[in-house]
Amino acid sequence: TRLDRSRFAPEVVCLRRTGPLEHRLQAAGIPVHCVPFASRTSLWGLWRLAGRLRRRGARIVHTHLRRSGVAGRLAALWAGVPVLIHHEHSLEHEPRAVQRWLYRWLSRRTQAILCVSRHALEERRRWTGAEPGPFQVLPNFVDRSRFRPRPEIRERARQELGVPPAARTPRLTCSASR
Repeated sequence: TRLDRSRFAPEVVCLRRTGPLEHRLQAAGIPVHCVPFASRTSLWGLWRLAGRLRRRGARIVHTHLRRSGVAGRLAALWAGVPVLIHHEHSLEHEPRAVQRWLYRWLSRRTQAILCVSRHALEERRRWTGAEPGPFQVLPNFVDRSRFRPRPEIRERARQELGVPPAARTPRLTCSASR
């Protein structure tokens, strides 16, 4: 929703069904489409998605997670899209060697593979044997200032939990390198 609309015309394509963000995206002027896939390498699904990308003149395809990462990048290659970006969020492994080979093959044809942590990056590279070139860390971000409780709520919670007023509470932190 924050892309410069004078430079980009974003669209969202879902491979199973649209999700809970559909209405928010559409309200922001971002079209949401569903191109159902029976499997991540369904030829019919790949053909339909590649056709949509060609018709729209897509110049960048950005996929998330494994299923869309395989299907979306295959369709984008078929459609001749010049820039492929893939976003890794999990450490799940493919049980089949052919899927690992396909991931490696696609990784060599992807300009950027964004991983949410250094750990995810290293695990994904180790698991697939892919070259380091396109892999980059782009940590998840949470604006902690939006989730700070008001003082009166904090004090009430401390009382309910039996935490003495002078007791220090542990500070939760998240390391971007993990």
